[in-house]
Amino acid sequence: MMTSSLTEQAVAEVASLSKERGRLVLARYLGCKVDDYLHLRDSILLDFHYGNLMVAINSGLTWSQSIEIFLLGKHMLQECTGIKLSEAIDIFQEKIIHLANMITQDKLKLFTDYFFETFMKHYRLYQFVLTQGQEPMASELDIHVIPPVECLKLKEAKTLKVWEYEQKLEELEREEEERKASLTEQMQKEESEIESQKNMTFTSTISGDLNREVISEMIKKASDAQSQHTEKLL
Repeated sequence: MMTSSLTEQAVAEVASLSKERGRLVLARYLGCKVDDYLHLRDSILLDFHYGNLMVAINSGLTWSQSIEIFLLGKHMLQECTGIKLSEAIDIFQEKIIHLANMITQDKLKLFTDYFFETFMKHYRLYQFVLTQGQEPMASELDIHVIPPVECLKLKEAKTLKVWEYEQKLEELEREEEERKASLTEQMQKEESEIESQKNMTFTSTISGDLNREVISEMIKKASDAQSQHTEKLL
């Protein structure tokens, strides 16, 4: 919703700023949402009011006279919704005649020329904006944002050499852990193979006589297998 009027202080503030900043300030006073994508109607109406106001200011009108021009544009939007262009021209003429008592003819002519080159020239477009609702064209998504890690104070920070040394040390520790894990896996595999060889040896001799030579050979094979396993680990 837009306010019924502007104060002279608000007009002076808008006039003192660049177009971009002045437009934002005017939007705040009018209660407009400044978003050319999500709120296109508000953006178009904001440009309409900003243009009218700045033409009045730049033509040399006082703050109070500029407010009257702003109100003229505001009332035109309200009263011309849904009517023909010829009727809108009649309404504008009546309002200009009313302002002739407080604004000189040459300055009213400047504004009239501007108003017909903008609002009246694109009257059908303004009618569409004023009477048609805007379909939503955006999707809302919830995004998980991870804030950056808090930086240490400079006096608590590490030098580059210390940091690089710690990174190298961590890398060596990781490699050592990986080597130990690989060694453990290899030991388990070798033990499994030795146990399998023992079972095969006992299975091959269980059907024959367990004499001293057979037992000695069996023990020798088991001992050799264990020695080979120990050598691999070393």
